[in-house]
Amino acid sequence: MLFRSLGDAAKTVALRVMRLLQEAQIHFAESVDREGMQQQLKLANRLGVGWVVIVGQKEVLDNTVILRNMVNGMQEIVAQGDLVRELAKRLDMPK
Repeated sequence: MLFRSLGDAAKTVALRVMRLLQEAQIHFAESVDREGMQQQLKLANRLGVGWVVIVGQKEVLDNTVILRNMVNGMQEIVAQGDLVRELAKRLDMPK
C-alpha cells in the first residue's frame, strides 16, 4: 500500500493516520514529499501496489481519506477513524 498526502495540512493528518496504520500492523510506503499525483500513481502501478491512501486539503477538512484500488481504479471516501478497519477488510487481515 502507498500513502500519499497533498499539501502541508494534509501532511500532519497523514502522519497521524500512518501512526494508526503502524499500530494496526498494516504495512505501507509513504510518499509525502514526492512528485505530483499522476507520477505517484504510475509508480504505484509499476510497484504493484494494491491500494493507495490519499489525503488532500478537502479530506483534512472533512476528516476523511481517499482509498483508491489500484487494480480497478475505483476510489471511495473513508472516514479517517474507519480507515484501519476498512483496509483490514480489504487486505483480508485477521481481526
